[in-house]
Amino acid sequence: MPANSRARGSSLPPGAHRSGPRDRRFDELAGSYDRREALQGDPLEPWLRASLPPSGATAVDLACGAGRHAAVIAERYDHVLAVDLSQQMIDLAQRRRPAGNVVYRSADLLDVDGRFDLVFCSSALHDIGDLDRALCHVRSLVAPGGTAIVADVVGRLSPRPVWLVRLLAVMALVVDARRRPRDAAELYRLNTDPAWLEHLASDRYLSRAEFERRYGHHFPGSEFTRARHLHVCSWQDR
Repeated sequence: MPANSRARGSSLPPGAHRSGPRDRRFDELAGSYDRREALQGDPLEPWLRASLPPSGATAVDLACGAGRHAAVIAERYDHVLAVDLSQQMIDLAQRRRPAGNVVYRSADLLDVDGRFDLVFCSSALHDIGDLDRALCHVRSLVAPGGTAIVADVVGRLSPRPVWLVRLLAVMALVVDARRRPRDAAELYRLNTDPAWLEHLASDRYLSRAEFERRYGHHFPGSEFTRARHLHVCSWQDR
């Protein structure tokens, strides 16, 4: 990786975090999280393939999880830094999605510095207490003429009680039993794992209107689109 595409070592004690996403819960959930995405399908992969610039020099994937998006980005960018707070997620990404032009690293996304032609972050910032600080930091990582793509879940009811999350899993089972009967039982087991239910019940999402207002404040002139259950903010530095 170029010298300016690095993550500073965090001075926080083990287990502590400032940004929130992919914390110790995801050490426990890493394998099941990746399996769930494999069964359900990645909502952003088709969108990324259609929307990413055809080529670029440097990119960073913040809160990269098991590296699904980093692998797609690496098809078009020469050097990709992929960071996640969960060491288990990073270990999984290194095993399942290694690439010569991707460096996986365990780090808090607020500790990443440098400038990148692409700054990408998906399904993570809703876990951060100080969203405005995080968005400001994400923008600071965009190189002149570069692109920021930030996607997250939006919802009107947040946080959701555990009983509602469980009910939604039952409703999903009914749909999956018709659409993908071979995987329905496994998906239901993954969706009702107690640790996963607890995580979902603790999530706090912005409404779509609030998402566009707050993200648009930090990325003026950005475009908003939808990729299944995710809302996507795309912005280019000009």
